Amino acid sequence: MKTATLAFLLTALLYALPGNCATHFRAHYQLNVEYGGENKTVTFAQEVQPDVPAKYVFRKYIVLFNISPPDSAGAYVLTILLDSVASQKNSMAKGVFNGRVSGPEEGPLEFSMDHDGVKVSGAMSLAAIER
Repeated sequence: MKTATLAFLLTALLYALPGNCATHFRAHYQLNVEYGGENKTVTFAQEVQPDVPAKYVFRKYIVLFNISPPDSAGAYVLTILLDSVASQKNSMAKGVFNGRVSGPEEGPLEFSMDHDGVKVSGAMSLAAIER
């Protein structure tokens, strides 16, 4: 009886490990793009997948967001690329920001970058969703 109980507990523990849980992420963020006296702001919440970039177009500019898969401590890297709509061959600017999955001890990640009079700024809160 003890052997069967122990085997059951070990099996349950293996399935409960983070690698076996389907973890999805939900991002809540505000993105501001300022250029030529204009300020465009987008606020949204959506499910995101690590290493799958999100793309936003602001008239003349394209902003790409990408998050790395969070590590076991919840740390991730947010990469932001700024491109011109007219020429998307090379990124105009790249920003890399270190964040942590939101929780009782962690607030949103604030970011800001400038390139030739174009300012990209905002904040993002990334939360894990277990399914």
